[in-house]
Amino acid sequence: MSDLIQKPTKKRLLDRKGAAAPQQTYKAEVSEDKTVESKSTAQKETSNKRSAKNSVNMGSSTVRVSNLTKNKLSALVTMGKADSADAIISTMIDEYLELFSSNERKEYELIRDVLMMKHSK
Repeated sequence: MSDLIQKPTKKRLLDRKGAAAPQQTYKAEVSEDKTVESKSTAQKETSNKRSAKNSVNMGSSTVRVSNLTKNKLSALVTMGKADSADAIISTMIDEYLELFSSNERKEYELIRDVLMMKHSK
């Protein structure tokens, strides 16, 4: 016990300073040029969100995706681009289907209908 009193305290390896402060802060600013474009895209998004909401309420399932994809979806939901990851995926699928030719779209609808019949049994 007497050794503890006689030994000098250890010198600290790091000298602590004040709290760190960021050099720049993030500001979400929208330029005037983008507001005109965003109004037209906002109308499209609301119609897509409505159609996505209607098709989303059919039950739930699990889909395996990478953590990167999960984080991307979570970021979009956090930004307020949609109410849920399911709505985002539905919107993206709808937009992707618009690129299909009529034959591909018919094939897709046929496969989807068969899968829906399986699911309903």
